[in-house]
Amino acid sequence: MGSLNLLSGGRAGWNLVTSPGAFTGANFRRGDHLPHEERYERAEAFLLAAQELWARAGEDFAVSNKHVRIRGRFNLPGAPDAGRPVILQAGDSETGRELAARRADAIYSRHSRFEEARAFYADVKGRLSRYGRAPDALKILPGAAFVLGETAEDAQERLKEIRRQQVSP
Repeated sequence: MGSLNLLSGGRAGWNLVTSPGAFTGANFRRGDHLPHEERYERAEAFLLAAQELWARAGEDFAVSNKHVRIRGRFNLPGAPDAGRPVILQAGDSETGRELAARRADAIYSRHSRFEEARAFYADVKGRLSRYGRAPDALKILPGAAFVLGETAEDAQERLKEIRRQQVSP
């Protein structure tokens, strides 16, 4: 992420994902499924470790916590004009909202109905002050999906097919 951010002139973003699946766990954790709370704990540990590395460009470092143990010299040059990658969080659970309030620059919202979206907004923005963050420190990105068709009916049929494919084998 640091390299991408440097090469892109500060336009990189990190979607801090906490996938629940066993396949993802085996692929990225060399282990199986982690409980919900521990997934967010681990994501935050990795984020803090990465931020420590970015802050110590060209210096010796040591980061050690329950989930991360690294030591060495970070060989990426500092890029004060590039800053750090933008941190995005998609969790809608209590733990996900708390992580976003503590660490993220933006959070995705799945709420499409106005009242639900308004409640989500108030809840997430209300958490920021606990962490010394201003309300505008966290942006909310509403989820939007578009399904096109020759007619409105065709688009509705395509939407039904897409939803079936997303939830069935």
